[in-house]
Amino acid sequence: MTKPARYTPWKAAGWSHNRVERPGRATRAARPVPDQYRRETTMKRRTFMAGLAALPAATGRSWAASGASFPSRPIRILVGYQAGGTLDRQVRFVAEALQASMGVPVIVENRPGASGNIGASALVQAPADGYTLMLAENATLFLNQHLFKNLNYQPYRDFQFIGAMGMSSFALVVNPAFPTRTLEEFIAHCRAHPGQLNYASAGVTSAQRIAMELFLHAYGLDMVHVAYNGGRPARLDLMRGAVQAMMAELSGGLDNIRSGQIRPLAVAARERVPSIPDVPTFAEKGAKDVVYVSLTGFVGPAGMPAEIVHQLNAELNKALSDRKVEGKLREDGVERLQGSPEAFLQRVRAEDQRNLAILRAYNIHSE
Repeated sequence: MTKPARYTPWKAAGWSHNRVERPGRATRAARPVPDQYRRETTMKRRTFMAGLAALPAATGRSWAASGASFPSRPIRILVGYQAGGTLDRQVRFVAEALQASMGVPVIVENRPGASGNIGASALVQAPADGYTLMLAENATLFLNQHLFKNLNYQPYRDFQFIGAMGMSSFALVVNPAFPTRTLEEFIAHCRAHPGQLNYASAGVTSAQRIAMELFLHAYGLDMVHVAYNGGRPARLDLMRGAVQAMMAELSGGLDNIRSGQIRPLAVAARERVPSIPDVPTFAEKGAKDVVYVSLTGFVGPAGMPAEIVHQLNAELNKALSDRKVEGKLREDGVERLQGSPEAFLQRVRAEDQRNLAILRAYNIHSE
């Protein structure tokens, strides 16, 4: 019986691939590849690879930086509050600048309800591809995780922090018809009528309520809390005289202050606010711990590609540097913030720790 041919690799001169003899099959000698053909093939391969390498240079962007030509379609920015509100107005300033710079539509989509939780839930369910973002504030950035038992997202786990937008202070304001014109008179009036006066806020767990609780505990005052579904309806009822006071966020209430519809008594800031320089701080009146700010910034779903995160961060900082955008935010009482995603996250964590201490000290929780 004839023994089958041995299974050994064989390579012809000038050929780069292995040819293997199969058992039991006769083979024939292979012809060497001509040198001219090898030279032409090598030249064509080099030309093709050089063309690939030149493509990013021709477009002015690397493959990694482009994020597969990101963006190539509209970008959505979710807002967890009603249209026409403070955050809705501010995000549209930035969206307009982003759209002009990035060359694609930037659409603002309102998802109001549950202290921003409806919008945040929609965000974390979206693909982590950079086309769905959210303008988040204190509630969705850190407060809600401590206040709602069945929250279906966790900020540090489910958010990709992209960049800060701004920071706004709060002011204690009253109806112009209320019989007090200074902080001292207001405190005296509250002490003379314990538990008889009420104050408004944007919600049970809102930043307005937390700022007001800081003030009440600092001076040992007792007022009744009236929660509204947002800061705007709370201010409207204050202007109507249905409630006596509130701690209004300047980014929403500055127009009402300038028009005389509400009267500011003090600001919860470390120093006087340039937009209302005649209004003293609580620290000037002996309560240095009555300081509170609202932080806003952009987040996306966790898992976004790093190159897209950094591209969006760069575009955001560019938009915030636009003089028109900066001017509109300043008119709205917002101090513009810029920086890296890491700096934004660090700021959020610092505010989170301080707010958690306040929530526990004053027993603030969702009802």
